[in-house]
Amino acid sequence: LGYAAEGKPVAGVAVRRIKSYEEVTALVVVAKNAGEYSISQVVIPDIAVIKHPDKRSKVTRAVDKFAGAVVRDKAGKTHKIDAVTGATRYQKRLYTYFNLMSAKVVEELVNNPDWPKTPLPEAQVGDAAQN
Repeated sequence: LGYAAEGKPVAGVAVRRIKSYEEVTALVVVAKNAGEYSISQVVIPDIAVIKHPDKRSKVTRAVDKFAGAVVRDKAGKTHKIDAVTGATRYQKRLYTYFNLMSAKVVEELVNNPDWPKTPLPEAQVGDAAQN
């Protein structure tokens, strides 16, 4: 989870291995903005594992559908992204994984776990940006 200066959680990340056409790593970022929780990014950093270009493209299109999607609105109602008509079982599986991952991130953000919050020192931020 990522916290604002006042200690409130404002973003979270879920990472896990998922099975699509091949086993790949999925990363889902959820951010809170104006009382809503939305997916700010879905990334499959090792997408090149999927060798067939058409299959890789199908996975990329599924990933693109999630960016910006609201997963919990201001009223507290959760929303899932449904697979498109004609989606393969592999694409449907991706939607299931991404919905589950984003729901778990929202759950953690809302619950605001009571664990030690360690601020990132400014020197590390600058050093990371230079690397």
